[in-house]
Amino acid sequence: MKNSSIKGFSLVEIIVSTIILTIGVFWVYKLIGNNMALLWKNETILTMKTLEKNLQQCILYLSENGNNFTGSGFSIYFWDDLLWCEKWTFEENYNFTGVVVNNQTFFLYGKQDNLWQINYNIFSPEVGKLFQEKDKLFLLKK
Repeated sequence: MKNSSIKGFSLVEIIVSTIILTIGVFWVYKLIGNNMALLWKNETILTMKTLEKNLQQCILYLSENGNNFTGSGFSIYFWDDLLWCEKWTFEENYNFTGVVVNNQTFFLYGKQDNLWQINYNIFSPEVGKLFQEKDKLFLLKK
């Protein structure tokens, strides 16, 4: 005769509940990790957008002070205070000095197509280019 007065969970019930709980905990950790990666990427893109405004102002400032952007391309370097900029040479493999913001390096570069148009872009090794389809066009004042 079976004794039905013993109360508790069977071994199968404990194993199944442990597996379900483990899967749930790992799913929550994965969700948190994906959310943190998305936040980090959005913060990096926001920094790149901020650098875009600085890059436009630098190009405008340098063009008004007689700098010529024609040639194979140019890169822009900001000093540590991000208030002063310089025009340098451009290399395809990003082997030039980048701008460091929040311990991340960004490469600002461009090329003048004609007398009044400059194509530019910003590159981050972690995210890639700011403008993927075509470089951003900037018109110089006539």
